[in-house]
Amino acid sequence: IENIRQRTGALFIHFTPDALRGRGFLTPWMRGAIPFYDACITNKPRDVDGYKNLRARRIIVSQSGFDLNIHRPTSLSSAEMKRYVCDVGFVGRAEDDRRNTMAKILEAGHDIKLWGSAWDRGKHASLFKRHFGGWLYGHEYAKAVCGARINMCFLFKDVEDQHTTRTFEIPACGGFMIAERTNEHLSFFKEGKEAEFFSGTSELLDKVHYYLEHPAGRRAIAEAGRRKVIESGWDWRSLLGKALNELCLNDEAT
Repeated sequence: IENIRQRTGALFIHFTPDALRGRGFLTPWMRGAIPFYDACITNKPRDVDGYKNLRARRIIVSQSGFDLNIHRPTSLSSAEMKRYVCDVGFVGRAEDDRRNTMAKILEAGHDIKLWGSAWDRGKHASLFKRHFGGWLYGHEYAKAVCGARINMCFLFKDVEDQHTTRTFEIPACGGFMIAERTNEHLSFFKEGKEAEFFSGTSELLDKVHYYLEHPAGRRAIAEAGRRKVIESGWDWRSLLGKALNELCLNDEAT
């Protein structure tokens, strides 16, 4: 980094939507590189002290966002409807708390679809076998969101997440979202108006049942959620543009 900076005068920015305490993130290579960046952008306020301890030159706190070109309402073909349509869907890595929750939804008689990794091993693997579709990328992810009547938004407990990229990607796709209730989630969306939240399995199951029985209410919340993320400028280009403006870069650089 330093050699390139000396030759070109380039500005080096480090950004990741992941937490410093995430599995496998803070490698010796990463620890050694952080001090050489001109600035580090993080969407995890609790990681600020960690970046300071790693001798980051400058730290800018932003938030997660979505891709305008990918995360948008998408029409599904007949084949895609067969693949993606379900009562409750989730895209992401399996964790024990997520496995337990999705098992409860399935046991309550609802059709689920699971995408991501590790759902085919560990607890409830046999239960999930016919509901797990593997990895999804890009536009296929958006199709899965559009196909699910209800989209789950789980958070990583080991890094104390308060929101995640799914927080904005699901509404941007026009999907109806039920997310874990946190202060940050409540600050982004009006509960029961732009998204729904839950704090325990019992509350979640009640809301899943209610919204599957009330499609008009589900659609109204999904539409309001999409308006919120678009009008708020929570897409990545806008968010990172603001962060770069804090570094006094001109419009051409953003």
